[in-house]
Amino acid sequence: MDREYSKTELLGIIAALVRASDADLVGILAEDPRNIVPMESLLRIRDIVYEIYNNSDYIDSLKFEKEVEGKSNQLKCMKEKISSDPVKKEEYRKNLMESLVHVDSSNDSYNLVSREYMPLVNELKLLVAQLR
Repeated sequence: MDREYSKTELLGIIAALVRASDADLVGILAEDPRNIVPMESLLRIRDIVYEIYNNSDYIDSLKFEKEVEGKSNQLKCMKEKISSDPVKKEEYRKNLMESLVHVDSSNDSYNLVSREYMPLVNELKLLVAQLR
């Protein structure tokens, strides 16, 4: 029999489904013998990842805040404009999702999520910590 999914593998699968706009397919994991996570936990993890990934904005993150701290409003506006470029937005979303996949071993998510989603990162960390 195949081994169970690691936390990172499980989060990677959920992340891939969210990125592909197929988050509703997380239920198929419940039928996979390598998955030992209760369905309710899978769904909550999916909901958190979905919410953060689809609603966080780089200009609302701690990383952006630190980047423009003490800078002029002109520079801040310029950096906001650069951050709104589709290529930059996609790069941000990729880095954000990568940080969520590794939330168990890294705190990078706290710097990348919009500040309002920090409580969800805390909840995600707790849920993932409870997994075997």
